[in-house]
Amino acid sequence: MISPAFALQAVRPFVAVGIIQWMLAVVFMAGLYLWSRRHFSGHPLLLTALVVANVGFWYYYRRTVPEIALMAGMIWGVNLLDLAMERRIGPALGLTLAGSVLLAFICQIRIAGVFVAAGFGLMLLVLAFRRQVSWGRCFLLGGIVSVLALGSAIEALWYQSYTASRSHISQFALYQSMPPALRERGQVEAKQYGRLFRDPSMSLPAQLLEGARVNLAQVGRLVIPGMFKSYDKRGRWFPNTLFV
Repeated sequence: MISPAFALQAVRPFVAVGIIQWMLAVVFMAGLYLWSRRHFSGHPLLLTALVVANVGFWYYYRRTVPEIALMAGMIWGVNLLDLAMERRIGPALGLTLAGSVLLAFICQIRIAGVFVAAGFGLMLLVLAFRRQVSWGRCFLLGGIVSVLALGSAIEALWYQSYTASRSHISQFALYQSMPPALRERGQVEAKQYGRLFRDPSMSLPAQLLEGARVNLAQVGRLVIPGMFKSYDKRGRWFPNTLFV
């Protein structure tokens, strides 16, 4: 996304990077406003303002990280897939394909984007059980989204694993930042998303419980604009932020 800035403006590339970040933020806010107007027609501007006022948005905006591009691609992908569920099969196919391409794009940024495809498929199944859409339409549209998004996520996992195993610079940087105890053990590995699905230091039930704890605590970041980190250390269910 930002590599052209370094080719076009070799002396001060971060000026162009800042402009790109600003444009992506505007695209995200426009998409968020349309989504809010669609689902909460009474207060779309207020909801958009609350999201943008959140400290998490500005934390990622001011840093050169891909989260702003992820937000922009995700909200417009969701908007396109929302429209696809209401249109006739011809326009719906085009909207679904466009939304799927955006989901494939955000899966290259963050693999968690694949859960948007899972949500779309679940919504189609609910509508099919309620007989609001046909089963053929459900499997056709859901299949397009699943193949593109899941394929992109699998490719991103493979590429990350492939490059991490051959990256001497990243391993050296990790070694420098690691605690002395881990340095002595020689446990120097580049962090990979594929290995975050299963923590070998915890049993599966304990890992699932820990994931539930963290995500329940993360609700604080959504409802309190100034809160950034709302969960505590591992195993602590009742941090001070919970009472806030």
